[in-house]
Amino acid sequence: SGVPATCTTPGKTAGTWCNDCKEYISGGEKIAALGHSYENGACSVCGEKEPPKYALVTDVKDLNAGDKIIIVDATNCNYALSTKQNTNNRGQVAITKDSEGKITINPETQVITLEKVADGTFAFKVDDGYLYAASSSSNYLKTQTENNDNGYWKIDITSEGVATIKAQGKNTRNLIQYNATSSLFSCYSSAQKSVSIYKLEET
Repeated sequence: SGVPATCTTPGKTAGTWCNDCKEYISGGEKIAALGHSYENGACSVCGEKEPPKYALVTDVKDLNAGDKIIIVDATNCNYALSTKQNTNNRGQVAITKDSEGKITINPETQVITLEKVADGTFAFKVDDGYLYAASSSSNYLKTQTENNDNGYWKIDITSEGVATIKAQGKNTRNLIQYNATSSLFSCYSSAQKSVSIYKLEET
């Protein structure tokens, strides 16, 4: 007998099985998974809740204390800063952007909670501390448990959503940028790819 497809798993049409040749004589074709059909925040087929989405920020005035954000490569929006803290930088993780320009993340995407320092300046709270620019001589983006000026980030954003994120301490490699060649995010003085900020939409 056939196996119906669900939202997430493929099915199979009914077919005739040959015990001698150990294969279907007819039927038994694979049916692709249906995919979710979201309406009003849930799938109308299986009821699964629609995953949260993140929208591009085009004005720093739209950022507030407590907001949940992600940092994304501004050129193609294919990658976000990940939860993986390497020795001296952060890895990248693939993200999905829909036809409306909204991003759906996966569990390896670093969600940052904003803590306001001053107008347009924020601390970036992550699970185990605060992101900070860690050097003047090397391209370091690290995490510290006690924050300071090197972890206070002044943010400027163009109307197209390109963000300049600059640490306010004495360390001069202080711009969060995306290194496409090395597939990572870190702090630089210049020369790497721009980033954008996407904010969790309210539900």
